[in-house]
Amino acid sequence: MEKAITIVKKIQFIKNIKLPTCMECMYYMSKTGRCSKFGEKDIITGKIVYGQASQIRHQENLCGPNGNYFEKN
Repeated sequence: MEKAITIVKKIQFIKNIKLPTCMECMYYMSKTGRCSKFGEKDIITGKIVYGQASQIRHQENLCGPNGNYFEKN
């Protein structure tokens, strides 16, 4: 009696696997987790405050989930 061998290929379903990561972007500030592409200048002090990369990636009008302004580091 021959034994049948069944090969089961494991398939992974990982969301966003092909999207660029902020950590590989030239605008990502690793020490703070902020993005130097998007910021706001305080008109009194002149200090520029950069947005959190995680928040910027959730806003379509900024970088968005697809990394619209991503530039490889």
